[in-house]
Amino acid sequence: MIAYIYRPKRRRNGKVVYARLYRARVRFPGEHRMRDIPLEVTEPRSADQKLQQMFTGVKSPFVPLCHNGSKVAKWSERQDLNLRRLGPKPSALPG
Repeated sequence: MIAYIYRPKRRRNGKVVYARLYRARVRFPGEHRMRDIPLEVTEPRSADQKLQQMFTGVKSPFVPLCHNGSKVAKWSERQDLNLRRLGPKPSALPG
């Protein structure tokens, strides 16, 4: 697992401005993309401790965690398709 903490930065009126709160970028084994997790703390030491607490006791490296530490439910494409809104009824279309 690859994980690091950072403070986002952006340009405002030509100057580089850092965000107040820290975030973490994490890549789990077997995944190709990095996940961005808000840590909601202002000090780097606290951010590092919070990141360590999130990942202690994780049994499987393939189970991602939310920013609050709870496990993410496994996504089901079939369930997602079933929950999608239906299109307009043919009788509702003009013409």
